Amino acid sequence: MAEPREDFLARAKARRDRAVELRAQGLKHREIAAEMDVPIGTVGRLLHEAKKLAQALDAEQPAL
Repeated sequence: MAEPREDFLARAKARRDRAVELRAQGLKHREIAAEMDVPIGTVGRLLHEAKKLAQALDAEQPAL
């Protein structure tokens, strides 16, 4: 049986947030990959997704 969508989305967000947090600490992609035990390509994808989501949220915010 597949996991509920809400659980999947929460887990995906936690992984993106962790990758962004480690990058903000100055770690390189390969160091983040080692820390999270994922391939380097996954780190790139997580950071790219986080950036796209942040840009989408910024675009939704009304200008003050």
